[in-house]
Amino acid sequence: MKRAAILLCLLLTSCTASPSAPPHPLDAAPPSPAILADAAVDAPETAVHPIDAAFEAAHPAPDGSTASMIEYAEAYLDVWSAEAVRIAGERGLAAELAEFEAALAVRAEEELESYRDGDRYSSMAAWAVVQFKAEAYRAWVIANE
Repeated sequence: MKRAAILLCLLLTSCTASPSAPPHPLDAAPPSPAILADAAVDAPETAVHPIDAAFEAAHPAPDGSTASMIEYAEAYLDVWSAEAVRIAGERGLAAELAEFEAALAVRAEEELESYRDGDRYSSMAAWAVVQFKAEAYRAWVIANE
């Protein structure tokens, strides 16, 4: 349920581009491991991944405070980014992972900017960007397993 709400938020923020604007390079490119920065948005909710199950068993849910939500999201990002590095090493996908990470850095910056309120960022900006990156790594891992 929590993941579905996060994915819905990501979907809503990714659908705000003008239809007349040129497609974003990540959206226009053919599917590849490096273009999965948005894959978490479009991925249907399926059975719980073993990594998700292990993570949820080992980490208590956030208490609702921004700090606990950020801490939880950072731990989730650490798990999935480490798994991406492991898979890239095992399968010779280091170049693809580097390309994905470069594309993800651009998209994460765009995500952060969506939380700008004048010269300040919303208190949820850090959490949202970390969660966005974690879900993107998760999608990359699942696509390359």
